[in-house]
Amino acid sequence: MSQSSPLPFLIVMLAICLPCHLVSGQERPASHATDLVPVDTRSCFFADDEVSLLYSAADEEALRITWSLMANGRTLEQGTSEAAVLADSCVQQIVVKFPTPHLRVGIVLAAELQTTWISDNAKHHLSRPLTIFSRDPFSSRRSSLENTRIKLFDSDGKTAELFERYDIPHTRLLNLSAIELVTEGLVLVGEGVSFRKQRRLSETLLRAAQRGVSVLCLAPSDGNFPLNAQQSGQPSRLILDRGEVVRRYDKHFDSLPTICPLSLVPQRKEVVIGFAQGNSQWSWLNMEFPSESPNASSTKLIVCGLGMVTHWEESPVPRYLFVHLLDELSPAQLTEESQENVPAEN
Repeated sequence: MSQSSPLPFLIVMLAICLPCHLVSGQERPASHATDLVPVDTRSCFFADDEVSLLYSAADEEALRITWSLMANGRTLEQGTSEAAVLADSCVQQIVVKFPTPHLRVGIVLAAELQTTWISDNAKHHLSRPLTIFSRDPFSSRRSSLENTRIKLFDSDGKTAELFERYDIPHTRLLNLSAIELVTEGLVLVGEGVSFRKQRRLSETLLRAAQRGVSVLCLAPSDGNFPLNAQQSGQPSRLILDRGEVVRRYDKHFDSLPTICPLSLVPQRKEVVIGFAQGNSQWSWLNMEFPSESPNASSTKLIVCGLGMVTHWEESPVPRYLFVHLLDELSPAQLTEESQENVPAEN
């Protein structure tokens, strides 16, 4: 008995399983809709500033986009931007430039950048939230800042210079012995101070926190921080955190670069917090010390490895994060004024 060939059966099965446009020999037209991708992902900007935001798109035909800066249902700025196709590629770059509005001192404005473009014979939209900050969060808080009683130890000098320029009230501490005498207010260690050169600094700050003085240390340059310098008065809580911790203070904050990563380093028979050693992803140390008074809150010692002073002029986040930290660490809470979302002023 002769066996029939399986070929006709396969042809029938292929005809059933394949899409009709492939069986008929016709190609289904591919969609060429172009996506607009933000290259610059910043969302926080100063008021009274010129902003340039870069987008990219993969397409051979140059795009033309229209954009609008919106806030509280109002159009603040609008315009068009033309794409530039990069040489030897089909990647386009589009720059959207706009001025941010003027805001009163201490005001924060929630805004939105809306972009529209035509691709594949269809209109496409992309919106991104922006937050616009007044450059000065301090003038309207003058009384509260004075009540905070900032005691600044800054052997590097950068933070002291910044405080003078922005008229942030403070008292300079010239040596570690002066820190030992502080019994109230906030001890603030300036950015870039070397804990390696100031060998007794970590123990001095621990003793300050143990006696109820809040401590804020900005991005040390090197050295380490022993965790058990004294067995008495140990912290009741110790937290290491990443840079995303800033969004606990304000969910709209952009991330800040970590210039001093924090790491756990074994040293002899103990473990210390190492500053700027290795590629640790930790940027933040928060230690809480119990109060001797049952009615008083715990005292905090915070080490911030983010570049607050270094990036002070590049983004509004450092100065507004600093205000939040003063709120958290100051015995006299800065509650006189709050950040508000209000219409831009003309």
